[in-house]
Amino acid sequence: MRTAPAVHLTLEADTPWRVGLCLLGAAAAAVPVLGLALRLELAPAWAFGAAAAAALAGGAWPWRRRAPQAAALAWDGAQWQLWLRGQARPCAGRAQLMIDLGPWLLLRLCPTPSGAPRAARGHWLALSRSRHAAHWHALRCALHARPPAAEGAATGAPRQG
Repeated sequence: MRTAPAVHLTLEADTPWRVGLCLLGAAAAAVPVLGLALRLELAPAWAFGAAAAAALAGGAWPWRRRAPQAAALAWDGAQWQLWLRGQARPCAGRAQLMIDLGPWLLLRLCPTPSGAPRAARGHWLALSRSRHAAHWHALRCALHARPPAAEGAATGAPRQG
């Protein structure tokens, strides 16, 4: 079985992704506040005012956080590497496909033990076909392919080396 083709993507701050996070944060903050206000039987104007204030606070928090760093993600046929701006060496690891919606992917890069110590918790990456159209097919092939070490184990073939 052949390995997936090599892929190299330049990752940039994705404004639609950040807006989506802000909307999700706003909804997550507003709904419990509105539920509590209605349960306490506050006047509807007060209930919706409290929910609106919570939505503003919940939506502003993700936006005010530091914007995602520019980075590069690469698959060389054997391992994934993530280069973050300001780091001397890349974080090597294993990419886990968490959500695949076709034109949009959510990945988690789990570092190998020899990877960068800061990346011990992993990196979450949201990728869209509109931003990476030229490499989208190769990226999906690399993500869905069986890892090279697992190929020999799955077929029962002895490992060479």
